[in-house]
Amino acid sequence: MKFKPFCILSFILLVIASCDHSEEKEYAYEAKVLGVNIDCGIYEIQFLSKLEEVKAKFGNSPITGIYIGNNLPEELQEEDLIIQLNCRLPSSNEIGVCTFFGPSYPWVYIVDAKKK
Repeated sequence: MKFKPFCILSFILLVIASCDHSEEKEYAYEAKVLGVNIDCGIYEIQFLSKLEEVKAKFGNSPITGIYIGNNLPEELQEEDLIIQLNCRLPSSNEIGVCTFFGPSYPWVYIVDAKKK
């Protein structure tokens, strides 16, 4: 009689362990890596999706959709690469110094990103 509860418990644990718990992370935006900004030495990104939302959240940019992408992972620092990313407004200590020779782009802090 003790064997039956053991079998039931084992079966339940086997079913739970065999379930696929992996979830695809969702990324809010799609962008193109443009290259290193000559003023700041940090990569620029150009948002390709949700431009109105980007503008409302991160501010106006002199050229639509172009922002300084602080914290872009090294493996994604490749010109013309299309990426998916999540980002936020940077805190004051996450904004670097720029020389202001060119247009001044707003900054975003990249939380996570992947190659599309």
